Amino acid sequence: MPIVSLSKFIGWLGFCFGVFISIPQIIKIIKTKSIDGISRTTYVLLLCTCVCYTVRSLVIKEYIFIASNIFQIIITLIVLYLMKKYEKKETTN
Repeated sequence: MPIVSLSKFIGWLGFCFGVFISIPQIIKIIKTKSIDGISRTTYVLLLCTCVCYTVRSLVIKEYIFIASNIFQIIITLIVLYLMKKYEKKETTN
């Protein structure tokens, strides 16, 4: 396998791991309807990081990083939305 093909394979493998990085957190929030112990700051910083990486990836046309960062932006926005949604319920109880 040529080094370029191996590099692309490893890149897409990393994409797959990245896709699933926050899925367990989303599932936990939905099941428990609680955001206890989850850092909003962490997810805001992750969102900022992914936006910056996406812009850079678009400029240099690195499609693997474009795809993975856009997906991570979506996942991070879902977590932040769920945090906002369940924050209200926790403060009213």
